[in-house]
Amino acid sequence: MTEITSYIQAFRFLAGNVSFQNAAAVTPSDTVNLSNTASALWIGSTGNIKVDLEGVGDGITFNALPVGLFRARITRVYATGTTASNIISMW
Repeated sequence: MTEITSYIQAFRFLAGNVSFQNAAAVTPSDTVNLSNTASALWIGSTGNIKVDLEGVGDGITFNALPVGLFRARITRVYATGTTASNIISMW
């Protein structure tokens, strides 16, 4: 195994095992950003979610997300286009 392969495996392990220090319920809004950029969202009820990603502020819709953790750097969860519910922001 090369040194680079070892670094890649270590990074994958760390990225998959990140813990969060804070969490807050999300109220989707077409005009207001989250108070903190989320590192992930907990999706409590299956559905679509329209978000602004940290690097892209144009609103992108992810369809048919299952219940569970959605890992992405998110700055806004839109009311219009979001059908998932019981969403929690974690950072």
